[in-house]
Amino acid sequence: MADRLESEVPVRGRFVAELRDEEAFDEWEVHRPVEVTAAVPGVLPLYVRRAHDEVLRSVVDQAAGGANRMVVLVGESSSGKTRACWEAVAELPAGWRLWHPLDPSPAQALANALQEGIAARTAIWLNELQQYFGDQAGALAERVAAGLRALLQDSTRGPVLVLGTVWPEFWSSLTAPAVPGRSSEHAQTRTLLEGKGVYVPAAFEAQELEDARTVGGHDVRLADALAHTVGRRLAQYMAGAPALLERYRTAPPAARAVIGAAMDASRLGGAALVGRDFLQAAAEGYLGDDDYDALGEEWLEDALAYTQQSSKGVRGLLSRVRGRPGTGGRGGWRLSDYMDHIGRIERRYAAPPASFWAAAREHLPESHIVRAVGQAAEARWRDAEAVGLYQRALDLGDVKAGQELGWLWQGRQRAEEARRVQEQTALAGDD
Repeated sequence: MADRLESEVPVRGRFVAELRDEEAFDEWEVHRPVEVTAAVPGVLPLYVRRAHDEVLRSVVDQAAGGANRMVVLVGESSSGKTRACWEAVAELPAGWRLWHPLDPSPAQALANALQEGIAARTAIWLNELQQYFGDQAGALAERVAAGLRALLQDSTRGPVLVLGTVWPEFWSSLTAPAVPGRSSEHAQTRTLLEGKGVYVPAAFEAQELEDARTVGGHDVRLADALAHTVGRRLAQYMAGAPALLERYRTAPPAARAVIGAAMDASRLGGAALVGRDFLQAAAEGYLGDDDYDALGEEWLEDALAYTQQSSKGVRGLLSRVRGRPGTGGRGGWRLSDYMDHIGRIERRYAAPPASFWAAAREHLPESHIVRAVGQAAEARWRDAEAVGLYQRALDLGDVKAGQELGWLWQGRQRAEEARRVQEQTALAGDD
């Protein structure tokens, strides 16, 4: 790749100098601020620089000076990670572009680009880092990590800047040390990310809060947040987190069931998108008998309509994502990342109903996600569900699922079943 002329490398993204704040919400996934009377719609609130911003700006300055650099902001949902990256990118000099790998999938888009080459002065926007590395990226994860390592280490290619954001639980998983005596599934990823994390606190520090009060005199949304926020969590308030949580708490039973199914698909399988068929099949088991009997003929449409409604200008609990024709991208329903965060806390010890496992087996299309749900079922001693999920993932060509299923059968002393699975796994590995 280093031998390729710069003029031959595809140019991706948009010039940073041409980006506008009102464009930050959709393509770049900055949270929309809550609507407040007298606020200018579509415009970001004034920004208050915090301690992590200084570290982030230092990395950006090094990239602007000609070095290949990567930095990852690690923090809870709606703590201000993506906004901090947006503000830092704005300080890149003329000629830099910002590119967000998305289609046909985040990991595939980045893998394709690394194969073809990344143009100099490109900032790569990896919001929600787990989509590119680790279990959620499937078989592409280590290939992407290795490609980025090679790019960052090659002084003849660049400069490039890689900006990532991720929740603490995903960061811990991606950077966890290898278990002695066992091969590491994320060796390339762990090496790539070493020393590149910058923590973003959920709450403002005392001096940051004073700075916010000063700036709040010039921005009604920040002033509103200062007046109503508990625990100094200004970023979460302005991202609409309390409004979303209130809407979730007061949701009708069918809507709560749909949200619960989406939460479990994300926390147990890493599914960023789920389809309508999955939601319909899974949600029924989240309803009590009386609520199930009371369902109307259009219960799913009504539930999805409720979850899509915005609250104080912030996107709803579930958002419709449309797959773009010709890109191979898959459409579906995406859970609000703040509600995903809540689900991982409140449903941490919750046992999904039987309908969830069956819906995951029948309607989740990506083999690595089906395998992950199978692992979750096995960890909960749901052997029958785990077997079905592993088998489905293996039928889709997932060799690791075959290994998991073989180990399960061996642990249950089912030698004949283990032998059959080993044979199918070997054939899948030859494809």
